[in-house]
Parts: sequence; structure tokens; C-alpha cells
Amino acid sequence: MARTDCDVVYAFWPHRCHYYDIDKPVVCTFQDTTVLEFPEIMGGQATEAERARSEVWLQRSAQVVVSSQATKNNLIRLFGKTQEAAVVIPHAILPASKSAAQSPDSALLAQLPKRYVVFPGNMSSQKNHYPLLVAWSRFARRREAPLVLFGELTDVLNEKAHEF
Repeated sequence: MARTDCDVVYAFWPHRCHYYDIDKPVVCTFQDTTVLEFPEIMGGQATEAERARSEVWLQRSAQVVVSSQATKNNLIRLFGKTQEAAVVIPHAILPASKSAAQSPDSALLAQLPKRYVVFPGNMSSQKNHYPLLVAWSRFARRREAPLVLFGELTDVLNEKAHEF
């Protein structure tokens, strides 16, 4: 496929996508290797297919970018020394234009107790909420430091989110 509208193609999340040959350099980002290391997430055959797709991305991309040294080390372990060329670019948090006290969530933040345990993660199955909640239900001191979940779709867990 010939592209004339760009100089490089960036694939920010190549998971579950096939690589397409194009006449431009491709840069892809691997945020993590979770689905490759835990076949129970997608199942054995789907995990093997994902591993094969990932290997194609890693071989054909002009540059691989990873979000952490841990992810780079995992790629090296899973795919070999050729992944030592991966470039680590840590996630950056943009400075907020408003202080937390002025944000729309400030009322919610004000309700948090002094001590709490945070679990950041969307509601995807690989985030393992079920085992977390089972373990949390057995944690004797859970009332002293409640569990706070946040991430995409965690608001559906809050009954107040459904009140109109």
C-alpha cells in the first residue's frame, strides 16, 4: 500500500491487529506483554496467534517503543536479543490546568478517607477484579483503609452513578 500523506506510520497499540506492509517506516508501541504471558486471559490458541502477530510487528517495524524497562525486558525474554533495540519512553502525565480542588471530581475526592488502597485499572478481564475482590473480602483491616477502584467503566460499580 503506497502512502503519500505521511512520512512514518505509528501503531500505538498493535495488539490483535495484523501488520500491513506499506512503503513507509512503521513505529509501534508495546505498552505491556500481559496477554502474551498469561494465556488464561485469551485462551491458548488466541494467545499463540497474538504472539505470532506480535512477532511480525516486532520484526517488521522500523522502531519499537515500550513504556517501561520492564516491558523491554519482557520483550527480550519472549522474543530474543533483537528487542534490545526497543526504545523506552515512559508514560508522561500532563500537568493539569486546574488544581485537584477545582476539578469536577473534587467532591468525590473530598469523600475519600485519610487512608485507602488504590487499584487503578479499567474493567477489562485481565485486570483481575474478581480475585482482587475475593482477596479484599478476606482482608481483616479493609474497613480501616477502604479499596478505591478507578479507571474506565469503574463508575458502573457505584450505585450513585445510576441515579438520575
